[in-house]
Amino acid sequence: MILRWSLSDKKRLEKSLNEFSALKNDIHEYIKFLCLGSDLGINTAQHLKRLQEDQSSIELGINNAARLQSLQLTKIATQPEQTSFELPDSWNQSLRAAIPIEDRLSFIEHSGRKYLQERRQCNFDSEGRVERRTKSRVDGLAQLLNQPKDIGFCIPRCIGWSQFPARQSVAFVFEIPNRAIIEPISLFKLMDAKDVQPGLEERFKLAHALANCISQLQLVKWVHESFRSDNILFFPRNLEREAEEYESASGINFGQPFVLGFEFSRPEFGLNWSESPGDDCVETNVYRHPERQGTPVVSFSKIHDIYALGMTMNSATALVEGWLLTLELGVVLLEIGLWKQAITLQKDRFQYCRNPEVIREQLIKHATRKLAGKMGSKYQQVVLKCLTADFSVRNDTKEDLKLQQAFRLQVVDVLERTANSV
Repeated sequence: MILRWSLSDKKRLEKSLNEFSALKNDIHEYIKFLCLGSDLGINTAQHLKRLQEDQSSIELGINNAARLQSLQLTKIATQPEQTSFELPDSWNQSLRAAIPIEDRLSFIEHSGRKYLQERRQCNFDSEGRVERRTKSRVDGLAQLLNQPKDIGFCIPRCIGWSQFPARQSVAFVFEIPNRAIIEPISLFKLMDAKDVQPGLEERFKLAHALANCISQLQLVKWVHESFRSDNILFFPRNLEREAEEYESASGINFGQPFVLGFEFSRPEFGLNWSESPGDDCVETNVYRHPERQGTPVVSFSKIHDIYALGMTMNSATALVEGWLLTLELGVVLLEIGLWKQAITLQKDRFQYCRNPEVIREQLIKHATRKLAGKMGSKYQQVVLKCLTADFSVRNDTKEDLKLQQAFRLQVVDVLERTANSV
């Protein structure tokens, strides 16, 4: 009797509990979607204020997302004078002693605690100070990054920023996981490490976490604009003390990525939040929708982020404002599935490719030919949906409600179910 329980009934019970947990999560996300996805013909500011204060909303965790959306609406509508998030002079010594990690990232230590510093180029005036308009945007971004967020956002908490006139840059300072023991490593570099080869389950967990991150950002009207594998970080931890949490010999929990690189990030409806300078760097253009490569011809939107997650859209969907983020996601999902940097998929690293549509076609070709054999047909379909933005959505609302829901059902939920069944 005991043996039968251990081998049969226990498995059925565990399966039922997992299915119940997944159903509960689906219901929770749908309630959040209904509460935040649309104006519903009501006073949006009052509605968001109630969501922040209502006890049921707090218990469901919707209050934090409502606060983020409310903060962005307030900034775009009124541009109020805000409390500066520039770090005080007491941080200067710690900031000067920063230890470089890779590219724009450094470790700093202050008051016995370690932080991550991320630099970003910006404009300074003739007196060596950040331009007033730029400073307002930097403060606004720091404030958004400082707000409490659900773990699904995959965004570390920013505690402030500082300016470095000599380098013509500013730096955002982020908290890091308490148990992190060594420097972080980007997804881009991990794919180039010969001793790191995540298994199928780890890749699906990572893909789901990133797709869910995009979904959460879209729900609060926030686009990333630079969603690439070099902006996705992991903090390896102590394997000896925490071995039960990690299936990877590298000590990396692939289900808990951290997304940075909000260098041009802004609220979706804030058309003047960020500048859109031309950029002909192939290594960054490969993640961008054709309309956003080189000198952008359209403002950033949700579909562009989906593209980087997956890679481009057809002409009908291209008209949908706010969806360029999902496209960036598609490129990253392609990289995860093949476990190769997108730039290395062509022998010439796309150096001689000047036509953005050709880059798009090449990435779709790689997904069509290679992904099913490595990750299965469901994963391949998810990536192709992101790369083509073919979600079969027509006559959408001004808030892209149908597209948001389609992305949740056809990408996020599919990846979650597959990850749980591997």
